[in-house]
Amino acid sequence: FHLKNYQEAIQWFNRVVSMQLDTGMTWTETWAACNNLGRCYYILGNYEEALKWLEKIKLSNYDEAGFNMGLIYQKLGQLEKAAEKFERILDKKPHNPLYWNAKGLLLIEMKKEKFAARAFEKVEEYISKGVHVEGQTRKELSELEKTAQENRNRLLSIMPRLTKLKLTDEKQIKQREEIFKEITQALQGQNNKTQIQDLLKRIEELEKKNGALISEIAEVKQVGKFDENQKKEQEMSQI
Repeated sequence: FHLKNYQEAIQWFNRVVSMQLDTGMTWTETWAACNNLGRCYYILGNYEEALKWLEKIKLSNYDEAGFNMGLIYQKLGQLEKAAEKFERILDKKPHNPLYWNAKGLLLIEMKKEKFAARAFEKVEEYISKGVHVEGQTRKELSELEKTAQENRNRLLSIMPRLTKLKLTDEKQIKQREEIFKEITQALQGQNNKTQIQDLLKRIEELEKKNGALISEIAEVKQVGKFDENQKKEQEMSQI
């Protein structure tokens, strides 16, 4: 698994699960194998098969499986189910920055930017306090802290610009939705500075177009009011 040879890892983990009845292996060890099978299939993009293995685990005794299920539901677009999984694990382990980071990324996708920003604040808070996370080095946690801080700052500076745009033109509304999706994907990725800069330029263009359209609408309304006033004046002069 750690060598990223996931197909071979699947074969080995399947053997571990099949050995459970023959060797008297504990359920905890079996659940670990099922969880790793789920992780392999998740990485390979086979989300349905990943869920099948994770659902075999008693989640009350194996937190990581619930977290992985949340990630899969997010990939499948079932955002409410993903949120439920993340909430459950955070109720049990509220100091884990990895779980807060995952929740923040999910909340961006759910268009809850302010709550996402707060989730990223939690990531920074717990890492700065020196919280230990199993399987994570201090270097990895420091990188996660930096990414969370960048994501929070970008959220607070970029997203309000998109949501404040009062769009009526269908083409522009579609452009905004496309930009929103791409920002979500960019924040979830790594080495995304160039992508973010490109999206900022597109937002600026949309803001300019929107500003021009609003001015045009205002001008049309003003002309309409002028014509209406003229008509009233003519009617009054005929009395």
